Amino acid sequence: MFDHQDRGTWLSADRPDTLRPIIAPSILASDFARLLDECKDVLSVEGGASEWLHVDVMDGHFVPNISIGMCVVEALRKHLQHAFLDVHCMVTHPDRWVDEMAKAGASQMTFHVEAVECPKAVARHIRAAGMQCGVALKPKTPASAVRELIEEKLVDMVLVMTVEPGFGGQSFMHDMMPKVAELRRAYPHLNIQVDGVWVKRQLMRLQKQERTSLWPERPSSRRL
Repeated sequence: MFDHQDRGTWLSADRPDTLRPIIAPSILASDFARLLDECKDVLSVEGGASEWLHVDVMDGHFVPNISIGMCVVEALRKHLQHAFLDVHCMVTHPDRWVDEMAKAGASQMTFHVEAVECPKAVARHIRAAGMQCGVALKPKTPASAVRELIEEKLVDMVLVMTVEPGFGGQSFMHDMMPKVAELRRAYPHLNIQVDGVWVKRQLMRLQKQERTSLWPERPSSRRL
């Protein structure tokens, strides 16, 4: 079971035994008037079935939509001290968010490789702030865009978008699956996270891809 306060429970490519498929519900589809209750409904540390919470942060610039910011991450951490909070930053200048996001209590911060000029510097900044580091790929961005980050061991995971970032409820892009397969073949111990709308047939297909994290659109087990 993942525990924010025990880094020994976190996924690590250096410890292949820790890598396994997980479900990380996105709070983007929650009822924000009941956000804490719905998070507790799904988290295993609170008696639910999911081990991570996926927190989508949008700034209205990198993507057209606006969602939440550091104050919500901080509030979740206050009430969910052991939860693994994976924060997906769909923002321009993600380097400006790193220190405040760490202070708010994020376990992992994911930035988009398309949003930065020097992804290596951003990855090092995230690690130095005490968070795990993820890097995300838009659908049109090839896997090769993050090869150096992976091979220099600057990131803990790669997030493959199967929808265009910015809005929920989009159709699953099946042509993104070869990108997942390409990354898995090249990096057997890499944590690969797949973001999009999930139904049973996609889940069954990804069962063949070991050490893959799944991001369902819906945040509650009642809705999956």
